[in-house]
Amino acid sequence: MNDYDKNLKLKSFPKITYCPSCAYGKQTRNKFPTSKGQKEIFMLNLVHLDVFRLMQIESHSGFKYFLTSIDDKSRKSYVYFMKYKFEVFEYFKIYKTKEKKFRRKN
Repeated sequence: MNDYDKNLKLKSFPKITYCPSCAYGKQTRNKFPTSKGQKEIFMLNLVHLDVFRLMQIESHSGFKYFLTSIDDKSRKSYVYFMKYKFEVFEYFKIYKTKEKKFRRKN
């Protein structure tokens, strides 16, 4: 025995109790159910747009917002940085023309 073991005088081991919260936290979770809904057949029929505010402080180029656009059919996505919220429609038009050009090529 070394000195450390001599100084550690355990009279008994602590009783281990069952903690439901701990058991629940370590439990594996089931997968999310897959949606039965149909995906869009044509490109640009359904486009998901979201506008986010970056931070309280603007970027070095003066951007405060960014726009994400995702096409439901192709799942192709773009991110656009904006200085003002009212620029959303202009960037949507740019997105739409890019997708139309892409669709003509393929």
